[in-house]
Amino acid sequence: MSNYDPPQDPSGEQPQQPDPTQPPPPPPPPSQPEGYGQPAAPNYGQPAYGQPSYGEIPPPPGYGAGGVGGAEPFSVGNAFSYGWSKFQANIGPIILLTLAILAVSIIIQLISSAFTSGLGGQVTTEFNPDTGEFETSGGGFFGLAFFVSLLFSMVSYAITLLIQAAITKGALDLTHGRKIDLGSMFAGLNIPQIVIAAIVVGAATFIGFVLCFLPGLVVMFFTSFTMYFLIDKNLPAMDAIKASVAFVRENAGTLLVFFLACLAAYFVGALLCGIGLLVAIPVVIIAQAYTYRTLQGEVAV
Repeated sequence: MSNYDPPQDPSGEQPQQPDPTQPPPPPPPPSQPEGYGQPAAPNYGQPAYGQPSYGEIPPPPGYGAGGVGGAEPFSVGNAFSYGWSKFQANIGPIILLTLAILAVSIIIQLISSAFTSGLGGQVTTEFNPDTGEFETSGGGFFGLAFFVSLLFSMVSYAITLLIQAAITKGALDLTHGRKIDLGSMFAGLNIPQIVIAAIVVGAATFIGFVLCFLPGLVVMFFTSFTMYFLIDKNLPAMDAIKASVAFVRENAGTLLVFFLACLAAYFVGALLCGIGLLVAIPVVIIAQAYTYRTLQGEVAV
């Protein structure tokens, strides 16, 4: 006789025995962790990784000229207004560098003229009534004078180029909302690549001007953003030139109007006894930096 007693129900009733004629009940579902299948609690104010915040719509890539992805739609008026306001806010270091460009050009030209004059660079031709022939005087060292003049011109060009590159870097920094000074404007410049780009662009522009002038303007137009790509993207000289050409080609209609406005600003500045160039040069360069940023869909602060 077994001593095992089946468990009793607390109510005192005997447990119901299964009916052998019925199929067994299905097994219970596997146990699931707590909260499984329930919606996650909202994470207010914290966007998921890689997702925009509430109310923020990510801009489509590659836009900017129409205002999508940029601070505002691009226009020539906006560009020059931006250039003027940034020039006023940073007039100290900018005006010093612009003055340096003009001063270096004038001083080196005066020194060059003095040297070439002393070396007999001034050649004069006069008619001699006694011999009935034209006689040339001076220019005994004309070849040497020519090379001295060429050397001074190269030095002037190199210094002017360096200062223009520094102003361009300062303009790019301004579009990022950074404070600028003379030290920061020269910091990090890739001088060898800047010189190579300037020589290539300068030679192509000179050849274009020789060929009926208009091709020179075309070269200037398509290479006008070379320094911006070289300095901002740290590209080699030839890649920066190609990037400028592609950039201008993609925005040719908009940039043609802007390019003509820049030429007009330089022309007006030159008419004011050259003093107007102290304002025209930096304002145009900063406006170009704004244009460079905005037409790529970047925000100019």
